[in-house]
Amino acid sequence: MIKKQVRLLNNVAIAWSIIFYIISAYFLGTIRSREDNEDEIFPYITTKKEGEYIIYREPILSNGDIIASKSGTKYYYVWCSGLNRIKEENKIYFETEESAEAEGLTLSKTCN
Repeated sequence: MIKKQVRLLNNVAIAWSIIFYIISAYFLGTIRSREDNEDEIFPYITTKKEGEYIIYREPILSNGDIIASKSGTKYYYVWCSGLNRIKEENKIYFETEESAEAEGLTLSKTCN
């Protein structure tokens, strides 16, 4: 009888160890993926003022980061969610916001 109880406790301990390992691996993976995403593709402006670092929310734009559809009325930054609805062959690229607005385009609400 005691051998059965010991064997049962060993099996329960093994099962809990496996469950703990799986849960730990999952959470460590999500933490690691968040760390990877902290280095965004687009660098943010950082300045030091009075001993404190200030990080501006607006990313630095590089050439071609403003995209619109050939037949649309809105323009998008590359990080806007609405951009994925435009087919690659219909995309047009702009150097600056001013050049997109000169074409009569306005910033999409998905970029705010």
